[in-house]
Amino acid sequence: MKKSKYTDARISYALQQAETGTAVAEACRTMGFPEITFHPWRKKHSDGMKILEKEAQVSVLDKKALEITREDITEQDGVIVRIGTMDRNAILESKRLKVIGRPGVGFDNIDVQAATEAGVLVVVTPNANTLSVAEHTIALILTFAKDIHYCDRAIRQGRFEVRSRYRAFEIQGKKIGLMGFGHIGRETARLSKALGMDVQVYDPLVPTADIEAIGYGGCDSLSDLLETSDIVSLHIPLNNETRNLIGRGELGIMKKDSLLVNCARGGTVDEDALREALETHGIAGAALDVFAREPVAAS
Repeated sequence: MKKSKYTDARISYALQQAETGTAVAEACRTMGFPEITFHPWRKKHSDGMKILEKEAQVSVLDKKALEITREDITEQDGVIVRIGTMDRNAILESKRLKVIGRPGVGFDNIDVQAATEAGVLVVVTPNANTLSVAEHTIALILTFAKDIHYCDRAIRQGRFEVRSRYRAFEIQGKKIGLMGFGHIGRETARLSKALGMDVQVYDPLVPTADIEAIGYGGCDSLSDLLETSDIVSLHIPLNNETRNLIGRGELGIMKKDSLLVNCARGGTVDEDALREALETHGIAGAALDVFAREPVAAS
């Protein structure tokens, strides 16, 4: 097993960091590593790469598989993992690994227990992609509301008559229910309100009074949120409490003309139950940016 004077793999919240590269570089300087070779998971933002290249020799892993294996990191001191995964063997059997960086707040794709045992530092950047994810959530809502995906496909197929059966609706005045009120949930609330939507929130970790104090509606339960929202958007981590949180029962109490949006974590929605709800018109639509198994098969 890898020896280290660091007995814990600490989850270091590098607040206010614009790029994961900054957080990882700072962690390495703090730990006293003079020369670090990073192995980012696919090439990232050019500004972030420049930050890394000032601090270390950088190599980029480019392969179709999303799993980072021990063979991929034989000479690396640091790894930045975006959408890939690192399992126990990859972490414990790496000879040089000292730090793992993750853009965003989630670290469910990293075996943190293995990192703890190996003394490998894990750093995340919870504010790095807050605005991007919130904007993407709004983009998916507008795509559904304006029927852009269907109309785009029809026009490309030469079916210009689709304009006469345009099914768009306005989102102003619609009630959006946010499950989760962390950084991304709050930014999504701000953007939703700016577009004229009625925002309500359920988060068991945030008192309803605190939510209402900043101008949003507070729900006392998840069922209350689901029953009364025109749009339900998830902004929650994936853990034992949230896995398949949205299942048949939850989908069954949503409005039949409602939309479910998930830009949070795959696995928080029971995808079999969701497919049934869509096929039986239990809800009007779903916009997913994440899936329980990635990459998804072509369909």
